[in-house]
Amino acid sequence: MSSLARWSYTETAEVRPVLGFNPLTQDFSFGETYTILCGWQDKAETKIDPDSGEEFTTRRTYSTEDTRPRHGDQIRPVSALIESQDFQRIRLKESYPMSMFGSTEKPDFGLVT
Repeated sequence: MSSLARWSYTETAEVRPVLGFNPLTQDFSFGETYTILCGWQDKAETKIDPDSGEEFTTRRTYSTEDTRPRHGDQIRPVSALIESQDFQRIRLKESYPMSMFGSTEKPDFGLVT
């Protein structure tokens, strides 16, 4: 973990990695749930889904340095401040270079639901 992430990512979220999709049942299968350090913000922005090309309005964006979450995985915050604890699909994974803070800083990622 970088020195910036150590003080900025004080929230946690659970991620369920998608393993596959059964076209007959229209169900996804998921791997073992894991926890990441992050920050999150509820925001409504217009983005483009890279799978379908359709425009969507975002619900929540998680900022993290963790490289494991992928587009298509599901995520939910671990917080008493959030009423709904439902998993949401990561519809977009954005990358933010952090080199302006020094050569040892790892890139950060925006996980958009």
